[in-house]
Amino acid sequence: MRGMSIIFIIVVSIGGIYGGVFTPVEAAAVGAVLAVIFAILRRRFTRMVVRTVLLSTVSTTVMIYSIIIGAAVLSPFLALTQIPADLALSLTRLELGPITLLFIVLLAFIALGTFLDGFAMMVLILPIVLPIIEHSQVPTFLDLRPDSSDLRLWFGVVMVIILEMALISPPVGMNVFVVKGVARDIPMREIYIGILPFWAAMIICLSVLVAFPQLALFLPNTMLE
Repeated sequence: MRGMSIIFIIVVSIGGIYGGVFTPVEAAAVGAVLAVIFAILRRRFTRMVVRTVLLSTVSTTVMIYSIIIGAAVLSPFLALTQIPADLALSLTRLELGPITLLFIVLLAFIALGTFLDGFAMMVLILPIVLPIIEHSQVPTFLDLRPDSSDLRLWFGVVMVIILEMALISPPVGMNVFVVKGVARDIPMREIYIGILPFWAAMIICLSVLVAFPQLALFLPNTMLE
């Protein structure tokens, strides 16, 4: 019964997004308000708890934004040096097969995501890589039309998984440092070992989405109908 409150918060937050009641950002606020309400109902909303939570939140936020600021400094450098554009041009000249091209693109996103935040990757690299995917043999291999929204939806779902993989990949892995900031007594080595099952699960998920791309389109299509 103690876990019912968490299940309720998840159902309301995710259900509200799926039903179009509120946006993901608003869902986070709704979840936070519901968590406070449940804490008050259980008489655990004390001054000491609020102080501990605020200090922990500030500490974690400062650590995250320190990493984001570092990524923001690197992003203009990549834009000025045209490194992403040069890499994309090199890929087009190689005339690779669809599987090889897709593998290289996904691997590059994982590598870049270890030290770049997701927003920087999408702004800098996605506008360059997506046209390459559209004009390659990848859509034919996936049985998707190059000029259709299905290809963009599929690539968007794949990008979300790739970004999550990058956020837990060494040597940086922003989420790993977030966990370290919360659990200070746990060594980084144990945290990196602990993320391996999740990393493997996302690799399997990516493989399934490449083999059966329609799975990535099922849920978005139900929301668009």
